[in-house]
Amino acid sequence: MRKNKTLRFHDGQAGAAITVRVIQNANRNEIHAIRENGLIEIRLTEKNPERVNQALLAFLDGIFGGATHPLEIVAGIQSSEKLITVLGLTAEQVQEQVLAQMSHK
Repeated sequence: MRKNKTLRFHDGQAGAAITVRVIQNANRNEIHAIRENGLIEIRLTEKNPERVNQALLAFLDGIFGGATHPLEIVAGIQSSEKLITVLGLTAEQVQEQVLAQMSHK
């Protein structure tokens, strides 16, 4: 490798990843179930497929603390199953908050 070549590395951020399945056109926004494989089933009132990702992130922001723990859909933008990162929280913290949300039903 040449010595004058500038390398472009980036810092990573710590967080957790969750897999969700979105069901649209529900009666209310809610975490409906957690499957044995860890998949979180979320029901949303949003009917428009073009706005479902925005509605999902807004719903999850309310659970995980909004701007303090940024969310990003990293896979499944066009699918009902999505992989989402939650920055700044451990997997254990995410699990606790999801379970707490479900107990409010």
